[in-house]
Amino acid sequence: MKNKRIAYMAFLAITILMSCEDFLTEKPLDFRTTNNFYVDEASLTTGLLGVYERYYTLYKAYEPFIGELGTDESVAQYYMQIFNQFYKYNLTSNHTAISNWYNYHYQLIARANTIINRAPRVPNVSNKFVNTVVGEARALRAWAYFRLAQTMGPVPLILEETTSVDNGVPRSPLKDVYAAIISDLEFAVGDGILSVSNYPNQPGRLTQLATKAMLGKVYLTMASSKEAGVIDKLMTKADKPDYGYGALAESPQQLYLKAEQVLGSLIGVVSLEKKYGDVFLVANKNKIPENLWEIQFAPLTPSGSYWLKVYGVMSFPFQFERDMYTNGSGLCQIHYTTDMWESYHEGDRRRDWNLVNYYLDYNQEPDSMKRYFDPLEGRTNGVVQSWMGITKFRFKAGELNEKVPYTDWSNLPMNFAVIRYADVLLMYAEANLKANGGVATQRGVDAINLVRNRARGVDESGRPISENETPEFRNYTISSLTLEKILEERKLELCYESIRWFDLARTGMLIQKYLEPVIPGDYAQGLIDEDNYLFPIPQTQIDRSTNQIGFFQNPGY
Repeated sequence: MKNKRIAYMAFLAITILMSCEDFLTEKPLDFRTTNNFYVDEASLTTGLLGVYERYYTLYKAYEPFIGELGTDESVAQYYMQIFNQFYKYNLTSNHTAISNWYNYHYQLIARANTIINRAPRVPNVSNKFVNTVVGEARALRAWAYFRLAQTMGPVPLILEETTSVDNGVPRSPLKDVYAAIISDLEFAVGDGILSVSNYPNQPGRLTQLATKAMLGKVYLTMASSKEAGVIDKLMTKADKPDYGYGALAESPQQLYLKAEQVLGSLIGVVSLEKKYGDVFLVANKNKIPENLWEIQFAPLTPSGSYWLKVYGVMSFPFQFERDMYTNGSGLCQIHYTTDMWESYHEGDRRRDWNLVNYYLDYNQEPDSMKRYFDPLEGRTNGVVQSWMGITKFRFKAGELNEKVPYTDWSNLPMNFAVIRYADVLLMYAEANLKANGGVATQRGVDAINLVRNRARGVDESGRPISENETPEFRNYTISSLTLEKILEERKLELCYESIRWFDLARTGMLIQKYLEPVIPGDYAQGLIDEDNYLFPIPQTQIDRSTNQIGFFQNPGY
């Protein structure tokens, strides 16, 4: 088993080295599109790993924070230029991270298209194996288009293998993009296509459960985005009124019902981990059934991740090497907001895991290193704001200053969980409420209360703490559950998992929630308007296009 795992990681490491440049300037993956490359199961597997590798590249360092910064849950350290450009909505069409986001997704799409086209023609390979490989490739392609549609709106729709550059491809209306996304995911969730649960010795591969969760999230996003109508306003502003969500054939109610049906089929198939914090430990990677899909990283150059270290508890005096080698210490380049601290009720154990109200003073003895502060002062004091560390992701349980065995800070083994079962439960609660006219059924209430029950934690004997023991942190009822409370619960549970921005954007609440926290000085919010519901299209792509009418820029950029 160990040898199989090593071989799998070696395959992954090899594919990481096989990068390509801008997909519109070169033929994508020439080394994979030659007629003699795909000849057997092994070569198809290698090609499929090349598709997964693009997600590795996206989530290795900065791109996870697309989806978090620019919301009410976090603040960028004032000296972090790239982070602040997202946090303060100071983005341009020439921003490197925007170009990376666009290009890496299309490189992934190009690789997936090649697999989808070539796999059925490989001789002496079973239909089952071909269907599995194609199913994974189509699901990965669907998720790539989904992320592009959420952040950039209408995008070029390329569903065939690319063998030459076509700079005349226009942006496609969202109704066409989402039709392709749903077609891919419906194929992938078909019986017998993907493994129902995790693949033995091959962690990180998509399963039927994860892909169904994707499909549910897609339907929920379509429903709420059409209902909110913000993207439709922007497309009208761009003189493309039929390119928004309003052109979707189905009503928001019909789409909420589909989301409820898909997500409801997952209720009870897996369960929540008993302790909230255990979900986010490096020591537990690929061991938690709740984590339906984890992007894989290993402590091998260049197969590791860096994103974990932009979080962490603040420590003094600053010693770079020491901060890299301790359990919860990091660079503290992203902080939580005071509003985030106050959002948790007494009895909700998630706050003590996710956020800290102290910094570590290494001039003191270990038993007195913690220097406490009042997070409420973060509204007026920039120094306090800079101490407000996020400690959700840790190497192991224990003290935050405890040593860990990883010395290469740029290649850490922390996976990135893209979809969790807790997310499924909360999405189901939302879809259930909206599909039933704004009043949840008992099943929807039970789903969100499973998350809330776990948030109370356990006592010293391991017994779950009951609702009666936390009078300020009660369960929801049919009469008390609202959309606002579901979105708040999503923030408390899923914070710093690259989800909050997408939730606020699809529901039309981005501006309101972004501006709610009061943050001082260098950490104050930037200027925001409805144009910021979409990112810019990279200017290099605009300039290269020979179809300037069809390949237009988003409003405001």
